[in-house]
Amino acid sequence: MYENTVTIGPEFFSKAKNDYSNWEWALGREFMQNSMDCGSSCIDVTIVSEGENTRVVVKNNGHPMSKEVLVGKLLALGASGKDFAGTVGGFGKAKEILYFCHMSYTIHTGSLLVQGCGGSYNLNDAPFIHGTESSILVEGDHTEELISQLKRFASQCQWKGELLLNGERLKTNLRKGAKRRELGWATIYTNKTFPHRMIVRIDGKPMFSRYVDIDRCVLVELSGDSSKFLTANRDSMPYEYRSKLEAFVDELTVDKSSALRDTPLTTYQHFEGCKQEYGGLNANAMRDLITAAYATVPQGSRKHEEENTGTLEVDQKPSYDDDTSVPAPTRSHGGYCIHEFVIKNNTGMTPPMHFVPTGFSAYSRRLVSIWIKCLLELHRLFEHTDTFAVGFIFDDEREAEFEEGAYGKVYYINTAVVVEQQFSRSRSLKKRWKHNNAGKNAILSVAVHEFVHALGFMPHNEGYANKQTDMMGVVLANKKRFNPCFR
Repeated sequence: MYENTVTIGPEFFSKAKNDYSNWEWALGREFMQNSMDCGSSCIDVTIVSEGENTRVVVKNNGHPMSKEVLVGKLLALGASGKDFAGTVGGFGKAKEILYFCHMSYTIHTGSLLVQGCGGSYNLNDAPFIHGTESSILVEGDHTEELISQLKRFASQCQWKGELLLNGERLKTNLRKGAKRRELGWATIYTNKTFPHRMIVRIDGKPMFSRYVDIDRCVLVELSGDSSKFLTANRDSMPYEYRSKLEAFVDELTVDKSSALRDTPLTTYQHFEGCKQEYGGLNANAMRDLITAAYATVPQGSRKHEEENTGTLEVDQKPSYDDDTSVPAPTRSHGGYCIHEFVIKNNTGMTPPMHFVPTGFSAYSRRLVSIWIKCLLELHRLFEHTDTFAVGFIFDDEREAEFEEGAYGKVYYINTAVVVEQQFSRSRSLKKRWKHNNAGKNAILSVAVHEFVHALGFMPHNEGYANKQTDMMGVVLANKKRFNPCFR
């Protein structure tokens, strides 16, 4: 029999739980990491009440610890690092939360058996087992919370082995999802498993998580040595990387699309109705589509514009100069939509042909018509005289966008939703808008949103919010004017 003593007394270890933001989470995480790191294919956990206390037993079938590792690393305060290739962390602070701070503990690994309490333990020979079995007695009844935290770990983990909790098999298959961005020290992925949750992982094992203002799960997969990127308790990151992570979170809050892109992936396709012939929507069809929107004067608009201009007739249409893509102005009030169409693509995906003018479907053609009509009526209602173009934007986040750039002033509407498969990296596009009452109200709402941007209110600040509220009130008071936009 071998008898050894850790020199620091048990009162020191009783405070170890305070070193973690959630010690129940940390306890399960550290047991899982150690079991996965030693090559286990099965981990069997039992968490039950034992009197007024809690018994936690963790068995794995991985490689047993040698005496050198058990005594010289795990049970030696101040010693750290497993020196195992491919492992997540060392035995630094983990040994305190795993064993030393509890009422008692046993560790049976290979043919070695440790029985201890606080900083004192006995080491004996024991019948050989393939793997490691740890048992701790936790002061107080923490059964429900420990079970809950271990289930949370499993749900955020990507591991191919079998994890059992009180006989129940837990899923450990949270795949990364769509790859978004390389940060150098981490790779960003997104999926829709846990909306508004950022999970920081290494080798598929979750370290900690936090809320983010994005309606999806953001996975931050750290690359490299965990001791470089994680603090001793693995609840956070050293300042250098913590500040980088906070900067990324700030980017997510300000501009989700840009934050989730490595480099600008934006591409443009420009269709000029009077200069090109192309497929399903030729020059005449493009001009007809936009001209038809002008021909629709919503109920109530005629009186309004006659009072303000004295010139508008119901059947009046803008005229076009065949040598230019800009219609000749014919009104002193109201904006003008030129017969051009621009596609802005932020996804890196190839849009299906039914979303492209060369092969517009009935859905796409109708959406373009509705979008133009809503914007024209907004320009009329607020007597805004700018000339503009319209287009589709393909983007993971934005429903619409106003942009002033190489193609002039363009109002984009996002025709499609990017669908991410929960357990794969594949993405696809499906129709976003429904032509029911809710869909109509949503389209009108985003049109107002982008119209406010076009007036110069670009940041989503208090000034923007006040202006949008005021203008939406006017639109709702004149709702009948917009009803023909959807016919």
